[in-house]
Amino acid sequence: MLNRFLFTGRIPKPMKKSYYPLNRDMIYPNLFKMLNPKRFFLIQQGIQILTRDNFSKHAV
Repeated sequence: MLNRFLFTGRIPKPMKKSYYPLNRDMIYPNLFKMLNPKRFFLIQQGIQILTRDNFSKHAV
């Protein structure tokens, strides 16, 4: 769920506060407050770079 948000930039449909257990409910809203568009773009790029590096290491 979190990965899908970071990759697509869209919050998945079922993500409502009442839908999640309490502990996740504390994590997600804070995350969304943190992510303004510029910072979000940098994070998205960073994740793509990380995954690319990991895949290339495994491929070798």
